[in-house]
Amino acid sequence: MKSNIVTNNIVETLKPSLSVTQKLFLQRYQITVEEIRRRTAPPESMSINTLTALLRTDKNLKRDLREQLQEVGVTPGTVTKVTSLCSKLSEGEAKDLCSSVGALAARSIEFKEVAMLPASDPTVATGRATEFKQQLQHLANQVRSNDQFDLLTHTLGPGMVEVVVDIFLKCVDTH
Repeated sequence: MKSNIVTNNIVETLKPSLSVTQKLFLQRYQITVEEIRRRTAPPESMSINTLTALLRTDKNLKRDLREQLQEVGVTPGTVTKVTSLCSKLSEGEAKDLCSSVGALAARSIEFKEVAMLPASDPTVATGRATEFKQQLQHLANQVRSNDQFDLLTHTLGPGMVEVVVDIFLKCVDTH
């Protein structure tokens, strides 16, 4: 029973304090204990300092945060081993960013007006388009299966590859 109380307390503590305006309401991204476990494990091995920045909490609360994390078996490293701009995003923020970019592309790209390379033989053009689509889908599958890339980008990398592949596939399908 105590561990549930501690976990709920930690989840509340781990909610970023920075609010993001979206669709006329404030949204807070919840960072779960599981996400913290993934981030404190290799390859990133996030330190308490980096966690504090990610969680957008007062740096004076680091000791309290460390104690609460240790109560549920999470021990942040002393030094973050891998960091990037993706490290500043929660997994929820990364997923929403990909979704937003995909929706923006779908609304703003005139797929019918995207010029395709002319082919003298329509059969050859269809074959090349089919091969190109297969290669794109293979690329997306390879990225989806790369756990290291997913971990290091906190789902942003694979999500953005999906957006780009979808744009190319829609261009090919439109012609």
